[in-house]
Order: sequence, then structure tokens, then C-alpha cells
Amino acid sequence: MPTASGPAPTPEDLYWAEFDKALEAWDELGFPVQASEVRAAVAEDLAVLSPPPATPTQTPWAPISAPAPVADPTPAVPGAANAVEAAEAGADAHAESLKDHPEWQRIQTVRGALRHVWDVMKEKAGPYWENLKADVRFQGFWKAVSIRACEAISSSASALVRRLQGDLPAADALLRLSETTLTYSTAAADEPAPAPTPAPEQTGAPTVPAEPPMRQLVERWTPTAYATREDCVRAAEEVTGRFQEWINSPMGQELAASSHRRVTAFRDAWQQLPPHESGPGQAVGPYGDVAERAKALVTAAVGSARFAPGDLQALQALAQTADIHAARLSVTLPPDTAAPAQRVAAPTPRVAAPTAPAARTPRASA
Repeated sequence: MPTASGPAPTPEDLYWAEFDKALEAWDELGFPVQASEVRAAVAEDLAVLSPPPATPTQTPWAPISAPAPVADPTPAVPGAANAVEAAEAGADAHAESLKDHPEWQRIQTVRGALRHVWDVMKEKAGPYWENLKADVRFQGFWKAVSIRACEAISSSASALVRRLQGDLPAADALLRLSETTLTYSTAAADEPAPAPTPAPEQTGAPTVPAEPPMRQLVERWTPTAYATREDCVRAAEEVTGRFQEWINSPMGQELAASSHRRVTAFRDAWQQLPPHESGPGQAVGPYGDVAERAKALVTAAVGSARFAPGDLQALQALAQTADIHAARLSVTLPPDTAAPAQRVAAPTPRVAAPTAPAARTPRASA
């Protein structure tokens, strides 16, 4: 309600206020590039996300999972971000059949705008990039932008699902993208604001600086397809080898029979993996699920401080190996499928429409 000093700020006011705070941090850190130059370089991308997106709708046959309990908000964001990353890879596998739909073009526009903001700020910060990321004002800004992007992606993906007819694999991938992005935006919105970094003279257990939300999404590497079935099999065997290393560790032995919900979710996902020689189409989702559940388990285990670093590293290696395998499978053609006609490879989308002005700051490489 209005106050004595004026009307309450709107969501748009708060959105741009977070950007102003990030630029204040930029000025205070004394970067060679002026904050005004950064504002001009990314204003167009931020405006892509400026209109409040429509509230994502749920289909009655696929309810969206409830967010994490309020008592445990912090681990929810990394886990939700990992889920979005995997869902994006799954949807990208159907890009060719979706490229003419305006909802898919909107998704690409939002993703491209988010990526360009990150790349430009990283480029202009140069060697001071890590200093900027550690500032809570930048983290608050990136959180606001990430939430807005996920809301827009969820809304567009949900709308496109309702329009697709006969393409169930693409619809399923889009539905998962809509669910995971909505879950992420909910978890991130409920997460407490980052606290200032403790002073150097403080003692106690070392802390890990908070990562800006969705860092994984904007720095995601581009997967390459497997050349042969044998390559796929070897990669699947590597995932199994990582699992054996972890399950034989003290942590793996302790959790083997655990009924904790995260352990159960990971165990169920592992048991759904197809045989190593299975084709890429049926293996992408299961390996993505294993990676997602393993990452969630790592996050929870780190917070508990119960397990040895080597055991945690073994589980993290399993998660990363499964994630890479799922990503490469998602761009691998099934056996005996003819490759599409040669065409010029399209770069990672920045903004689908309109065409960016020629004088615009070029993207930096990740």
C-alpha cells in the first residue's frame, strides 16, 4: 500500500533497482570501464526481461512439484539450477522441430539475453570479475535476472506444450523445462538475501562464497555428439566406474541402505538406467536424472559436514560424468539415422529478435 513517501515500488522498480545496486558495486570496486558503459551495453538485454511474464500454468496431467521446505532453502537453489540445466539440454535436442514456433523463439531470446548480460559484464570486468561476483549487490542483481528469465521460459514452454500435436517427445521435454524453471524461480525467490562476506580476521570453518544463481546455465559448455556406438558404451561404462568408486567409499557404504529422501531418489534414478548399449534416445533422460539426483545429494552432504572430502569428490565426479554423458547423448543421432543435410552451424542464440544494432558490444567467449 502507498506510504508517506509515495507508492510502494512495483516489481519492475525492484528489478531495475537491483541493476542499479550492481552498478554501484561496479563503481565502488574501481573498474577501468565505467558503469555507464556497462549499462548501455546490457540495457537492451535487460529490457527483454523487463515486461512481467505471464504466470506459468500447470497442465492437469503433470502437476509441478512443490518447492523445497522453507526450513531448508539454501540447497534448493543449486539443485533447481542443475535441473534447469539438464532440462534445457533435453529441450535443445528438439530445437529443429521447434524453431518456427514463436514460443520457442521467445525462449531462445530470453536465454540469449541472459547469456549476453553475463558475457558482457565478465568481459568488461576483466581481471576483476571474481571481485564483482563476490559482491552481494551483484549476486542480488543476478538472482533477480535469473528469476525473471526462468519465469519467462516456464511460461513460454508451458504455452508451447499446449500447442504441440503429435510430437510427444518434444512436448515432454518442454514440460520438464517449464516445471524445472518454475521450480527454480520459486526456490530462488524464497532464498534469503546473501549476507556480506565475513571480514578476513574472523576465524572458524572456511566458507565457500555464494555463487550467483544460474551460473551453470550461462556458462554451459556445448556438448559434442558421440561418433560411434562404442564411444557411447565406453562413456556409460565410465559412469558405472565412477559409481563403483563412490559406492565402495565409506560414504557410499553408509548410504547404501539409507531411507533418506535424497538417497532414495538417487537410488531410484540409478536403477532406471538402461543397458550400456542402449540407443541415445532412451538414455538421455535417465542419465540426466542420475546427474541431477547425485548433485542434490552432494549439496545436502556438504551441508551436513559428516563425510570425508574424498568421498564427496567421488560422488561429485559421478554427477559430472553422468551429466556430460546425458548432454552428449542429447545431441547424438540414433544408430542408422541419416545425418541432416549440411548447413552452416548457428551460433549460440543471443537475442532471437529483433536484430541487434551493428554497434552493439560483441559477446565474450565463456
